[in-house]
Amino acid sequence: MLKKFVYITGFLDYLVGIATAAPVFLSDDPQQIPSLLSLGAFLCFAAASLMWASKDLAQRGCIVVWQALVRVTAVVATLVAIQAGIVEAMMALYGLEEAAIHGMLYGICAFDSVIASVYIIGTSRMEGHSFLGLLRGRSAAGV
Repeated sequence: MLKKFVYITGFLDYLVGIATAAPVFLSDDPQQIPSLLSLGAFLCFAAASLMWASKDLAQRGCIVVWQALVRVTAVVATLVAIQAGIVEAMMALYGLEEAAIHGMLYGICAFDSVIASVYIIGTSRMEGHSFLGLLRGRSAAGV
């Protein structure tokens, strides 16, 4: 079950990566090009890594745990950005209401937090290693 979950969430990262990079081709703001293309490419790389790791979680579980940390970092960064005023900037950019943007951002944070929790707890239980062991690259082979 965890293998399928990791594979499906990995595949969804491709869609998020493409959606992240797509505004570059629609925007007339050249300052956004490097960051959006780089982030989109990174998300596609994460997708490929997760889908690859899902094929042998016993040997590649540490990749899933590290991806969980990336998701936790994104959640924290988003929550900090909300406090710093990103909602107002997004309202101006996308023309959406404040409540819609708050709902979207908090929804993404909740979704990614659940995925990160499943990755960490599921991989730790499946592998029989501690969270710290998986961070250090421990696998079923004891490497």
